[in-house]
Amino acid sequence: MKFKVNLNPEMFDFQNLQNERQIIEKRLFEITKSCNFIKELPDWTIEINIQLGKGIWAGIYKKGITTSSMLLRSHTLFLPIPSNKETEWGVNEKKYVKQPSRDSSKFKTSDASFSKYNNASDYIIEESFLLINELLKIGIKLQNIDIKI
Repeated sequence: MKFKVNLNPEMFDFQNLQNERQIIEKRLFEITKSCNFIKELPDWTIEINIQLGKGIWAGIYKKGITTSSMLLRSHTLFLPIPSNKETEWGVNEKKYVKQPSRDSSKFKTSDASFSKYNNASDYIIEESFLLINELLKIGIKLQNIDIKI
């Protein structure tokens, strides 16, 4: 089994997130490399899509999507990115993509903490990893195997 992380900013002209994605995937590999499910499902990929946008809470979407023909299980997480009114490294309000608000009842939510970080990169890496860790503590069922840490 392998993990693939996608960071999807819902803002115009947002920074390139390749380095952040690689750091998150490396940390994810480190915490899962000795887990049995890695060996039990060698051909499967767990894809974690992290939506980065305007909001006040972080969340894990309660449902995942399984595509058996592609041996892929996909989960969506949401991480709010603060505005420049909330923190000095935040995004200009005009840069957010206009979207309908998310229904928090479809997510397992937690409060976002912007003040612990000095820049967007550290915030995205650490808070994304915390969300992924929470997803793996809740667990994912795939092919009657628990993917859980």
